[in-house]
Amino acid sequence: MLDDAKPPWTRWSSAALPERQRFDAWNEALRATHLAWSLKRDTRSPGFSAELERHEVGPIRVVRCACDPLEGERTRAEIARGNDELYGIVLVREGTEAIRVAGETRVLGAGSFALWDSERELSFAVTTRLEKVSLFVKKADLRGVIADPERHLGRVVSAANGAAALAAAHLVALATQARTLAAAPATRVLAGTLDLFGAAFGEAAPASVPARSARLAQIRAWISARLEDAQLTPRRIAAAHGMSVRTLHAWFHDEGTSLSRWMLRERLERSRADLMRGDGSRVTDIAFRWGFNDAAYFSRAFRRRFGRAPSALARGKAALPGPADA
Repeated sequence: MLDDAKPPWTRWSSAALPERQRFDAWNEALRATHLAWSLKRDTRSPGFSAELERHEVGPIRVVRCACDPLEGERTRAEIARGNDELYGIVLVREGTEAIRVAGETRVLGAGSFALWDSERELSFAVTTRLEKVSLFVKKADLRGVIADPERHLGRVVSAANGAAALAAAHLVALATQARTLAAAPATRVLAGTLDLFGAAFGEAAPASVPARSARLAQIRAWISARLEDAQLTPRRIAAAHGMSVRTLHAWFHDEGTSLSRWMLRERLERSRADLMRGDGSRVTDIAFRWGFNDAAYFSRAFRRRFGRAPSALARGKAALPGPADA
C-alpha cells in the first residue's frame, strides 16, 4: 500500500458537520488521501461543502472527490512532512482546476487530466464546484510503463479520444467499482491502468523520429542479447525500457514489422548460424537454445524463412538460398 496510516474511513462528507468546522475537517481529510497541503478557502462563497471516496487497489490509491472553490499549495514545508515518492494523476470530471508547476499555469477542464510529482512544489486554484478523480502510484511502478515521467509533469491531456479517452474512462470505472474488486485481480487491474495512461501520455508527447530510432536500436540490442530466453515476453521488454506494451508494439509497427516477427527472424538467423557451424548439436537442441519451445513449429518457420528444412542443413545436404520473408 501507499502508506501504513490509512484513515479508518472509505467515504467522508462535510454534510454532517457544523458549518464552522467543515473547512478544517476537509483539510484533514485531504491530508489523509492527497498528502499534505496548505489550503485557503474562497471567502466569496457563502458556505463550504466537500466529499470524497477513497479506495486502495493493490499498491495504488484511487480517490474521487468533490468540493467548493478553494486554493492550495504544496511547498517544501509540506513536502518535508512526509516521505512520499509518488506520482499523482488528476482527472477533472466537472468544473475547472488551474495548477501551477515550475512557474507555469495550466488549466484542467472537464475531461482532461495531468500528472504531478509529490516531491515537487505545486499550487492549484478551484474557482467553481469541482469533481475529480485522482490516482496515486509509487514512482517506481509508473516508471515501469512510462519512460521519463518527469517530461510529462503538468502537461494537460485531453481525454476526448484515443488512448486518453480509454484511460480516463478506466479510471472513472475503477473509482466506481474498486470496492467490489477482490484482492486477487488487483495486480492485473493495476497493470492495465498504468498501461493505458502510459499509452495516453505517449500519444500526447510522441518521441521525435531521431530519438525514437536511437531508442529502438537500444531496445533491439537489448533483446538480441537475450534471445535464448524463451520467456522473453513483450511485457518484460517494455518494463525493462520504461514504456507501455502498446507503445513498444507501435514502434515496431512503424518500422514496417512487428515485435514478434522481428524476434522470430533474429532467432532463426541465430539457429541457422549454429546449424552451418556444424558443432554436432541436434536440430532440436539448437531450436531450444534460441528460445523455441516447439520443434515442429521451429522446423516450419525455418523452412518458410530459408526454403529448406533445418535437418537438411544440419546434414550438409543442401546449400541455403537467400532468406524469404518470414
